[in-house]
Amino acid sequence: TAGRNFSLDVADSLQKHLDEAQAKIPDWLWEKVEAGQLGKKSGEGLYQYTDGKPQKSGGDSQADVQLQDRLILPLLNTCMKCLSHEVVANAETLDAAMIFGTGFAPFRGGPLHYAGQRGHRQIAAALEELARQFGERFTPDPGWYETTAKH
Repeated sequence: TAGRNFSLDVADSLQKHLDEAQAKIPDWLWEKVEAGQLGKKSGEGLYQYTDGKPQKSGGDSQADVQLQDRLILPLLNTCMKCLSHEVVANAETLDAAMIFGTGFAPFRGGPLHYAGQRGHRQIAAALEELARQFGERFTPDPGWYETTAKH
Protein backbone atom coordinates (compact mmCIF):
# COMPACT_ATOMS: atom_id res chain seq x y z
CA THR A 1 0.00 0.00 0.00
CA ALA A 2 1.04 3.59 -0.48
CA GLY A 3 2.56 5.19 2.60
CA ARG A 4 1.51 8.50 4.05
CA ASN A 5 4.61 10.30 2.74
CA PHE A 6 3.85 9.15 -0.82
CA SER A 7 0.15 9.95 -0.49
CA LEU A 8 0.84 13.46 0.80
CA ASP A 9 3.33 14.10 -2.00
CA VAL A 10 0.69 13.07 -4.55
CA ALA A 11 -1.96 15.24 -2.87
CA ASP A 12 0.43 18.20 -2.76
CA SER A 13 1.24 17.78 -6.46
CA LEU A 14 -2.45 17.58 -7.36
CA GLN A 15 -3.21 20.74 -5.37
CA LYS A 16 -0.54 22.62 -7.31
CA HIS A 17 -1.71 21.43 -10.72
CA LEU A 18 -5.51 21.26 -10.52
CA ASP A 19 -7.49 24.36 -11.35
CA GLU A 20 -10.27 23.78 -8.84
CA ALA A 21 -10.62 24.24 -5.11
CA GLN A 22 -9.01 21.47 -3.05
CA ALA A 23 -8.96 20.97 0.69
CA LYS A 24 -5.71 22.12 2.30
CA ILE A 25 -3.54 19.33 3.65
CA PRO A 26 -3.40 19.87 7.42
CA ASP A 27 -0.01 20.79 8.85
CA TRP A 28 -0.30 18.02 11.45
CA LEU A 29 -0.20 15.38 8.69
CA TRP A 30 3.06 16.82 7.35
CA GLU A 31 4.39 16.91 10.93
CA LYS A 32 3.65 13.19 11.33
CA VAL A 33 5.64 12.44 8.15
CA GLU A 34 8.54 14.61 9.32
CA ALA A 35 8.49 12.74 12.66
CA GLY A 36 8.72 9.42 10.80
CA GLN A 37 5.15 8.41 11.69
CA LEU A 38 4.36 6.89 8.30
CA GLY A 39 1.56 4.54 9.26
CA LYS A 40 1.91 0.80 8.81
CA LYS A 41 5.42 1.23 7.37
CA SER A 42 6.75 2.69 10.63
CA GLY A 43 4.27 1.11 13.06
CA GLU A 44 2.70 4.40 14.06
CA GLY A 45 0.82 7.30 12.56
CA LEU A 46 -2.92 7.81 12.85
CA TYR A 47 -2.98 4.46 14.63
CA GLN A 48 -0.54 2.46 16.68
CA TYR A 49 0.18 -0.87 15.00
CA THR A 50 0.55 -4.27 16.64
CA ASP A 51 1.77 -7.13 14.45
CA GLY A 52 1.11 -4.97 11.38
CA LYS A 53 -2.53 -4.30 12.30
CA PRO A 54 -3.92 -0.90 13.32
CA GLN A 55 -5.35 -0.67 16.83
CA LYS A 56 -8.55 1.31 16.35
CA SER A 57 -10.87 2.67 19.00
CA GLY A 58 -14.53 3.58 18.94
CA GLY A 59 -17.37 2.47 16.71
CA ASP A 60 -19.20 3.59 13.61
CA SER A 61 -21.03 6.74 14.62
CA GLN A 62 -22.89 9.09 12.28
CA ALA A 63 -19.98 11.53 12.63
CA ASP A 64 -17.61 8.82 11.41
CA VAL A 65 -19.77 8.18 8.35
CA GLN A 66 -19.93 11.90 7.56
CA LEU A 67 -16.16 12.21 7.94
CA GLN A 68 -15.63 9.20 5.68
CA ASP A 69 -17.82 10.82 3.02
CA ARG A 70 -15.92 14.09 3.27
CA LEU A 71 -12.73 12.16 2.60
CA ILE A 72 -13.78 9.63 -0.04
CA LEU A 73 -16.40 11.51 -2.08
CA PRO A 74 -13.99 14.14 -3.49
CA LEU A 75 -11.78 11.28 -4.71
CA LEU A 76 -14.77 9.53 -6.30
CA ASN A 77 -15.85 12.82 -7.86
CA THR A 78 -12.38 13.38 -9.35
CA CYS A 79 -12.42 9.84 -10.73
CA MET A 80 -15.79 10.51 -12.35
CA LYS A 81 -14.39 13.74 -13.85
CA CYS A 82 -11.50 11.78 -15.35
CA LEU A 83 -13.94 9.29 -16.86
CA SER A 84 -16.50 11.82 -18.11
CA HIS A 85 -13.78 14.04 -19.62
CA GLU A 86 -12.19 10.98 -21.27
CA VAL A 87 -8.89 11.30 -19.42
CA VAL A 88 -9.11 7.52 -19.08
CA ALA A 89 -10.63 5.08 -21.55
CA ASN A 90 -12.94 3.30 -19.12
CA ALA A 91 -13.83 2.74 -15.48
CA GLU A 92 -11.89 -0.52 -15.25
CA THR A 93 -8.63 1.17 -16.28
CA LEU A 94 -9.18 3.95 -13.78
CA ASP A 95 -10.01 1.52 -10.99
CA ALA A 96 -6.88 -0.54 -11.67
CA ALA A 97 -4.71 2.59 -11.76
CA MET A 98 -6.13 3.81 -8.45
CA ILE A 99 -5.64 0.44 -6.77
CA PHE A 100 -2.07 -0.06 -7.97
CA GLY A 101 -1.01 3.60 -8.12
CA THR A 102 -2.50 5.06 -4.94
CA GLY A 103 -3.27 2.05 -2.78
CA PHE A 104 -7.05 2.42 -3.02
CA ALA A 105 -8.54 -0.50 -1.10
CA PRO A 106 -8.44 -3.46 -3.52
CA PHE A 107 -11.33 -5.22 -1.78
CA ARG A 108 -13.55 -2.29 -2.88
CA GLY A 109 -12.76 -3.03 -6.53
CA GLY A 110 -11.60 0.51 -7.27
CA PRO A 111 -13.26 3.88 -6.73
CA LEU A 112 -15.76 3.70 -9.59
CA HIS A 113 -16.67 0.10 -8.82
CA TYR A 114 -17.29 1.17 -5.22
CA ALA A 115 -19.37 4.13 -6.45
CA GLY A 116 -21.44 1.77 -8.59
CA GLN A 117 -22.09 -0.48 -5.62
CA ARG A 118 -23.05 2.46 -3.44
CA GLY A 119 -25.20 3.96 -6.21
CA HIS A 120 -24.50 6.94 -8.44
CA ARG A 121 -27.67 8.72 -7.32
CA GLN A 122 -26.63 8.34 -3.69
CA ILE A 123 -23.11 9.60 -4.46
CA ALA A 124 -24.49 12.65 -6.32
CA ALA A 125 -26.95 13.42 -3.50
CA ALA A 126 -24.25 13.12 -0.84
CA LEU A 127 -21.94 15.41 -2.85
CA GLU A 128 -24.76 17.95 -3.27
CA GLU A 129 -25.31 17.99 0.50
CA LEU A 130 -21.58 18.38 1.18
CA ALA A 131 -21.40 21.21 -1.38
CA ARG A 132 -24.28 22.93 0.39
CA GLN A 133 -22.54 22.57 3.77
CA PHE A 134 -18.87 23.00 2.90
CA GLY A 135 -18.52 24.68 -0.48
CA GLU A 136 -18.12 24.16 -4.17
CA ARG A 137 -15.20 21.74 -3.98
CA PHE A 138 -17.87 19.07 -3.36
CA THR A 139 -20.02 19.98 -6.39
CA PRO A 140 -20.90 16.71 -8.17
CA ASP A 141 -19.47 16.17 -11.63
CA PRO A 142 -22.21 16.01 -14.30
CA GLY A 143 -21.03 12.48 -15.09
CA TRP A 144 -22.86 11.22 -12.00
CA TYR A 145 -26.18 12.29 -13.51
CA GLU A 146 -25.35 11.02 -17.01
CA THR A 147 -24.44 7.56 -15.77
CA THR A 148 -27.53 7.53 -13.54
CA ALA A 149 -29.72 8.29 -16.57
CA LYS A 150 -28.15 5.38 -18.50
CA HIS A 151 -28.85 2.83 -15.74
